[in-house]
Amino acid sequence: MEHLRKIRFWRPRAPVASSTTDALKPDCPALVCHDETIDYAAYHLCVLDPILGNLLCVGDNAPVVVLTRGRRRVALPVQKGARWLDAHIFAGTSSFLLLSPECLLLFDFTRRHSPSALFPRGRNESLFACLHIPQGMTWGVVGCRGGSVMYWKLKEEADSLSLVWAALTTDLLALCRPFLPTQTPPSSSSLLCGHVHSIDSNPTSSNSLVAVLSGVPGVCKWHLDENSLSGFYRLPHVTAGTSLQACRVTPGGTYIIATKSDLATVFIWSNGGKKAKDRSVEVFWTLETGCRLPYSPGNGDTEGVDEDDSENVPCGIHIARSAGSSSQAQSDKKCHIHLLLYSVGELVELVLDVEGRQLHQREDILAHVAALHLERMPARGTKGALAVKRVIPCVRSSYWVGMWTERDLDVLLMTSSASGPLLIRRCRSKRNLESVDTLQELPRGANASVRMLLLSPSLERLNAFWCSVRNAQQDSDPWRDVLQGGVGLAKPSDLQKWDGPPLAFGTLPDVPCGGVCLFPLSNECVPVPTSVMEQYTAWGSHVSVKGCNTFTLLEQIIPELPHYTEMILRVVACADAVVVSVVHLSSTLVEPLVKLSRECLMPDSTSAEGKGGDDDNDAGTLARTAVLVSCRIARSGGASSGLQLLRGGCSVLLQLQDASFVLVDLSGAQTGEEGLPFMVRFPAALFPAGSTLASFDTVWLDCPGPSACVKVEATNRMCLALVCVLSDQKGVIVWDMSCMRLLSYFPSAGGEGWRYNAVIACSRTNDFPVLGADLLCEVVLKPTAGAAKAAPHGSEGVIYLLDVFGRLLLPVRIRYAPEKADAWAVKKDDDEAEWYSIPSGKSATLRFCAQVVGGHVVLAGEVNHSVGETLMPSARIAMVEEGPSWMFGPLEWHLREGPERNEEEVAATVPAPRSSRRSQRGEASVILCAEGKVDVLAAARLAANGAAKPLEPLCSFEPGCAVEHVVACEFAGALLVLTRDANRWRRVRMLDLETAQPLAESKAMVHFTQEERLRIYPLPVEGGNLHVYVVGRGGALGHLVFAAADGEGGAMGPSAGAFFAGLPCSAAPSSFQAYQRFLPPPPTTKQEGGFLKRLLALPWEEEALKVEGLLRAERQESFEELRRRLAPAAGPGEAPQLKAAHGRQQGSRYAEIKSTAERENVTLNEARRLMGENQAKLRERGERVAEIANRSRELAEEAARFQDLARMLREKQRNKWM
Repeated sequence: MEHLRKIRFWRPRAPVASSTTDALKPDCPALVCHDETIDYAAYHLCVLDPILGNLLCVGDNAPVVVLTRGRRRVALPVQKGARWLDAHIFAGTSSFLLLSPECLLLFDFTRRHSPSALFPRGRNESLFACLHIPQGMTWGVVGCRGGSVMYWKLKEEADSLSLVWAALTTDLLALCRPFLPTQTPPSSSSLLCGHVHSIDSNPTSSNSLVAVLSGVPGVCKWHLDENSLSGFYRLPHVTAGTSLQACRVTPGGTYIIATKSDLATVFIWSNGGKKAKDRSVEVFWTLETGCRLPYSPGNGDTEGVDEDDSENVPCGIHIARSAGSSSQAQSDKKCHIHLLLYSVGELVELVLDVEGRQLHQREDILAHVAALHLERMPARGTKGALAVKRVIPCVRSSYWVGMWTERDLDVLLMTSSASGPLLIRRCRSKRNLESVDTLQELPRGANASVRMLLLSPSLERLNAFWCSVRNAQQDSDPWRDVLQGGVGLAKPSDLQKWDGPPLAFGTLPDVPCGGVCLFPLSNECVPVPTSVMEQYTAWGSHVSVKGCNTFTLLEQIIPELPHYTEMILRVVACADAVVVSVVHLSSTLVEPLVKLSRECLMPDSTSAEGKGGDDDNDAGTLARTAVLVSCRIARSGGASSGLQLLRGGCSVLLQLQDASFVLVDLSGAQTGEEGLPFMVRFPAALFPAGSTLASFDTVWLDCPGPSACVKVEATNRMCLALVCVLSDQKGVIVWDMSCMRLLSYFPSAGGEGWRYNAVIACSRTNDFPVLGADLLCEVVLKPTAGAAKAAPHGSEGVIYLLDVFGRLLLPVRIRYAPEKADAWAVKKDDDEAEWYSIPSGKSATLRFCAQVVGGHVVLAGEVNHSVGETLMPSARIAMVEEGPSWMFGPLEWHLREGPERNEEEVAATVPAPRSSRRSQRGEASVILCAEGKVDVLAAARLAANGAAKPLEPLCSFEPGCAVEHVVACEFAGALLVLTRDANRWRRVRMLDLETAQPLAESKAMVHFTQEERLRIYPLPVEGGNLHVYVVGRGGALGHLVFAAADGEGGAMGPSAGAFFAGLPCSAAPSSFQAYQRFLPPPPTTKQEGGFLKRLLALPWEEEALKVEGLLRAERQESFEELRRRLAPAAGPGEAPQLKAAHGRQQGSRYAEIKSTAERENVTLNEARRLMGENQAKLRERGERVAEIANRSRELAEEAARFQDLARMLREKQRNKWM
């Protein structure tokens, strides 16, 4: 892997304490972080199923990914540390193979089970090198590094499919030994002599195979039924160490084509050419291609080829024939041959007339790919970005190679060392490319960004949105022609089966019409088509301001995750105005809240201010930064000019161009005739001279110290604190926004103290309540004893139902009349409205539930009653407030989420009443972030401390490397910290929000070493795990899952991969005849030989059955044979008898070999070799059985000793009691 080279080591300024980085919090459940990132750049093998349209992606140290229609996928975990050499899909089925040097694995992507495996153990310890499966067959060939090939086949037993070795083997190096050069090759080449690079079979006959080996100057051909050399196709001008890298047989079986790793020369032999006495065939045509390999396997500075993998240089050949006319005979001699050659640094297509020995056309495809692709990938880097790993044609017209035409080479899938799979569409008429598409998670625009907004719409909106994605994806997805699997996308009704948010919608604000659908439980990321993004443009864009360029300052979802998203609040700024709008997801309605001009926000500024001296991207905008504050501005008492800040509702705190602040109220209250919202200005002179603010946030606190401020008294002695971090790490300052006074100032006096660059304030309460159609608001009225005696009959009071922004939804008047049967009655605060009596009897306490249904406030009970129509039809109840001259006791209310219930059920289950404002007073904390540390401080102590008093943080976290991003997830009570070391390895840590102690072991991520900037976005699942997405500019999407260490819930839920359970396909059968029903009928090929050869040739089906009969499975050793082999050796007195028996055995050995040859229908040499291999295998198996027996005996002895110790301990305990 390229990013593992030249590793540098980080030298932190201060030592890292192990207690803060490794120790887990003792009183919290242990969590485990699972890295579920799918980085397609790490996948170097791709295989396409031409029948089902599924794509298999394989990478080292990465799960196997199976992609189907709509970019849906399933990830199958495989063993780590393996280097995968090749992969194969049994077309039309769910079975596929993976080959590594140590094993051959059989998988099924419709179910998760342990795969069947074959190992090279017992076969001369030769590691695997290559894999080949003839088309339409359920058996295959594995080439080894020792020069031999082994055959395997599928076997069905106990309703499962497994791999078994066949009894037949072929030693290709021994067959080619007479043709090896007499000159001794260099030592480096002799070590690789016999390595099987490539194997191919004749498309017209699966009995005929060809292969190329390292150090062998030619192509070896043999037949399975004879298991001997059929022909050796010799290279001209043989020198020491000369060998080929890839070989193929043309679709008609007429020619054999091979090339070296540099693709400089292509060698073509006639398959039926004249053979010499030693069965060698001279080359028919030697073609110079003009290719020169830019990467050398021995060059350690290259990124395309690994130094320890020089014997497996990527190289391959794909062959197709020209279509021609319908009347023309399709044969290798009468059609042009299209050769697609690829190696590490080359991808070319040659159009040949082999019979006439003419090169008609040469096209350098890789040069066109580099021109289109490299200019669009600045994040990954261009050096070695197109070091080709594998190229496959995306053939959908025919499964059989004999029917391929040049049109099947127009769409290619290429994997490279840094870019992953690339979909290449060619245009033959222009001899150029139509497009090059990268298989990546996130779409990238002209200005790639790390910003992403996560939404969780309701199920109703999800169903409609997902239907739009399904319908539009077939026309906009560039991979639609490749991924056409019969699985399809899940139906909208399937979303109801998910536990928690089934789908999260992620918008990319800086990418035009960019959006993705995230399935956290199944680890999927589906791109949203552009047409759907245009249809739901309000979800991913902002309100446009005419005549100027806009800049999005703030995007906030309400309520926060994991609750279903009801609305999106956006603050957009341009050079002359600031627009605040809200998007309602339920109706896709964009509601403008406030539009403020420059004259309104900066009335004292001149036109020349704010136009120079700022090099930021937002230098030309009216405002720089915006923060959403949970407060609203109201008039103070009866004063006409005084204002006070009340907790609840929403306001926007804007940092303007001149470094001043403006707090803008969003509750809809207006001042005077101008119709402007309430605003409070904070001039820049309130902050230290010559300093600007790098970061700021707000938090509600108990008012520190005695105060005579009327505003504080009106808000129950609570103040809104503004915590600011000064630029250039000059210190921290805390302001009381309620009383306009300085609370604390902590300058950095040249040392390491108070040098921060970001601040996060956590109020420890939910400032934005849960909304939704099924949210019930419960209001409890308790008249006090004094108020009940003083209040006359018919005393009344008014409550105001407010939305999340503090806007009035409906005023409700409440009357208490104890002389009536039902003492309590409510109505809309209107003279024309009628009173509605609530069944309450003579009780002095009233409890009722209200909810918004269809734009009306409805009282829930046995009979629902509409109190009145809300002023905001699309808003929900978020707050309740007393009106003036409140005659009753304290107003108790809270919000609850659940199904509708009648009044009796609600009264029985309502928890103890609590004050809304008092319940929101929590212990707030402030998180200060520096370059190399994160400190957590109590907000109350930070505000009440002062500049002279030393203040130590509650806890400090120093990871020992650079802190890149910090996010507070209050729902999970965790602090997520993303760090970066000198090698750009990222590490995500999950800390406790109160103590900063680790809740889980940190997780290192090496997928983003080429990324300059990353951001993390938590997605909590209610009742489940915490999912964390990592977003970068390169298009990759990191996915981490924090789950309980006890295994409950797991990293991925049980529904992971469930969408593949209903596939219209099954596992591959074990026989050729059963496999035929999955495949189209084979083509009828024209034989190029004479009349006698065509007469003796068997049909393709009969020859396939013949070959399948030859590959019998290895005979397993019986128990009696194993017992005789493991019998103990004889004593000294039995030596003469053993010698006599040995002589008789030597005398009968020839008869035994002869009988074996007749029984197996092989030659005497093959029978002798088979007997030797069987003896070696039996000897090895006996050694393993002996080891098992010794281990069992040791375990039995240990068990006996433990039993004796237990008995002794029991006797000792009994004697002690006696």
